[in-house]
Amino acid sequence: PTAALVRALQLLHGNLIGSQCIEYASHVLEDSIKTLYIITKSIDQTGEEPSGGKYPSISAAESHVENGVMFLCALASLHCYDVELILSLMQLLINVATNKMTGPQKLRLGASNGALSEPFMAAVSGCALLLINTIGEQLRKAAPTQLNRSVETLRQASANEADSDANTQSIRTRQAVLLTLLKEVAAGKRFKAPKKKAPKKRVSKNDILLGGDDGSSAGSSDPSQPIIEETIEVLIDLLESMNGAKSKGARMGRKVLKESVLTLNVLPALPWHFMARYAKGPKWYQGVSQSELKEEGDAEVSKKTSQATRKKIAVKRGRDDDEEITSSDSEEDEEEDEDALATAALKKDTNQRLRAEEKALSGQRFTSEIKRDIFKCITAASDEMEAFLALSNYDPEGAQSQDVAAVILHITCQDSVYRPFYAHVLQRLLSARKTFRKALQYALWDRFKQIRIAGGAPDITGFVNLAALIADLFEADLFGLSLLRGLDLENVDKSIGLFTKILILRLLVSLSARQLTAIFFGGDVSAESGNSKDLNIDTKYLRKHLQKFVNLHFVDEEESKKWIPLMFEVVASGTPFDSQSTGKKEDIGQLSVRIRVIQKALKQGI
Repeated sequence: PTAALVRALQLLHGNLIGSQCIEYASHVLEDSIKTLYIITKSIDQTGEEPSGGKYPSISAAESHVENGVMFLCALASLHCYDVELILSLMQLLINVATNKMTGPQKLRLGASNGALSEPFMAAVSGCALLLINTIGEQLRKAAPTQLNRSVETLRQASANEADSDANTQSIRTRQAVLLTLLKEVAAGKRFKAPKKKAPKKRVSKNDILLGGDDGSSAGSSDPSQPIIEETIEVLIDLLESMNGAKSKGARMGRKVLKESVLTLNVLPALPWHFMARYAKGPKWYQGVSQSELKEEGDAEVSKKTSQATRKKIAVKRGRDDDEEITSSDSEEDEEEDEDALATAALKKDTNQRLRAEEKALSGQRFTSEIKRDIFKCITAASDEMEAFLALSNYDPEGAQSQDVAAVILHITCQDSVYRPFYAHVLQRLLSARKTFRKALQYALWDRFKQIRIAGGAPDITGFVNLAALIADLFEADLFGLSLLRGLDLENVDKSIGLFTKILILRLLVSLSARQLTAIFFGGDVSAESGNSKDLNIDTKYLRKHLQKFVNLHFVDEEESKKWIPLMFEVVASGTPFDSQSTGKKEDIGQLSVRIRVIQKALKQGI
């Protein structure tokens, strides 16, 4: 169920939040493996578990690792991420179980100065068997080449093991068991489809872990498959309900929805050592370069290798072995050249990104460093969820809500075309913080004041974008008529008058007649009651001035013909009245009907 919840979050809210859940699960599993290593090392050296209550018992530590592996297998079964992650995790567990860990892997585990203990290798071996038995069939279908490569690597490791001491004998036994299981999975012999359809049977957790009712899965169908299929059907039902309409013509086909469940917002191919890393670059969940995928510890291992190589070269020079010296020197030079090129490429990418950020900031003229940071959080986000999380992490207490609202309004007015992205970010902030509504209201009133006192030619693009943003907030029922008190319609000058005309026209073409009636009758949104209308707010004087304004600029035919035909196409962009967005232009008479609706609403009021 938890894996299904993570997949649902990925499907409904984008890849960011799902990737963060997968990342957190990877961190927990990596830490659990380190804890198990520390406990087994203490038992191997002293015969006792670590004291002080800092670490759990060895049985609890083993359970933590097994649960982490099973959870990641469940995520892989629901197509939350590319199979590269689970394949690299499987290879790590096999390396630990067979004492074939690489230098960087030992450094991450903290085992670079000593050999792995037998209890630790045995425990991890059980986790490797559990992983292969659970997800092996899916790996065979999704990545047969990589799976065969793992089989060949393990076969070569088994062939090269020639010692016969007790510790090596147990390692060879584990190698043989793992190799046999991997070969069965790679050959498709682990799970075979039943010849005839068996009656539907309840599948238990033990069936999944053991691979069958009798503890053996050879020759039987995959017992976890019914649970996976049932979970996918539940996710399809979720997407179908989110799609809304139940009519045959409007509802998407279940085949299309199933394809979405299997392919939409899947975390790209990333290896285990990268996912378990805490320090990652920006937007890592969208894919990273090869230089960023370099395994942690490579630098330390390369440094130690270079030092050892230099010592060998010095010894060899005393033996006059010129050929080997030349070969070692050339190999060392090649390694250093590759590291230098990777470092230079990473530095170049970083410099280009910083220059682009500075170029974007240079024309904004922000008065504080806080606003610059807020601007970076918003512009660096790929969707509204990422922007919301970045702003929440930057200002968790909401102390900078006024600056956040001001920067979002500033960016909205600066864009050449209106983007609903900013309205969606504001909606998330409004739903998460009750105090943000007041901050946004005062920021909008400050923007109205700037329009009034601004000199020079009016910024038509900024007016249209701001009007579209306010219309989206009205449509979401987040603000009411009292928001327009900041327009100060008692003293209408040229700039604020033009903006008010654009705003009312945008409301007319964006909102339905029902929404227009509810808003212009004077009801307002109550902060305490959420989206319900608060009838206690008096908008009598505001409606009086709005009524005069609407009668003059919208109801009066001579006056309305002077400006509405000129502004209509620009203001109606992206609305039902936009001929380019819908392919059909509504009758202009419908606009006249809506004008009469708000005129009547303003006249009668509540």
